[in-house]
Amino acid sequence: MMGLATSLAPTGSVDPVCRALGIPRASFYRHRRPETTTELDEGIYLASEHTFYRVLPAQGETTERRNQLTHPTYHKPKLLAVRPNQVWSWDITKLLGPTRWIYFCLYVIIDIFSRGPKGTPVSWMVAHQELATLAERLIADTLAKDGNAAKQLTIHMDRGSAMTSEPVAL
Repeated sequence: MMGLATSLAPTGSVDPVCRALGIPRASFYRHRRPETTTELDEGIYLASEHTFYRVLPAQGETTERRNQLTHPTYHKPKLLAVRPNQVWSWDITKLLGPTRWIYFCLYVIIDIFSRGPKGTPVSWMVAHQELATLAERLIADTLAKDGNAAKQLTIHMDRGSAMTSEPVAL
């Protein structure tokens, strides 16, 4: 039966032939594949399964055979300031209010060149809520005060919602 199916569909589609003869396609393809014998089938014993699992990794033969997606390694950004007004960092901090459940948002911009215990903020603002428009206004006002800073300035921020908003990013 398989010989008949092979002669009827040597290069064309095997679906109609297999359907007409009542043969599963998988069986047809398995029959066309040449038979292979291994040393174990012939009675030749090379090593135990445990030995193969010990020897093959040493030869680099047990790697993943599927095509795996690799991600580039992530490098933390490193910002170095060698003079004032080269790199600013800004953040928003919640401050406790006068009563329970009342908070204020402290927006702070610091120059990382002069940071430290004696370093003073470049600019700051206290607000009732955390909004991207407030952050945008603080940055714009600070840049307007120091006109030269905008030409050579890098502003660093974390990934907070106000920091990643479109008005601030632009």
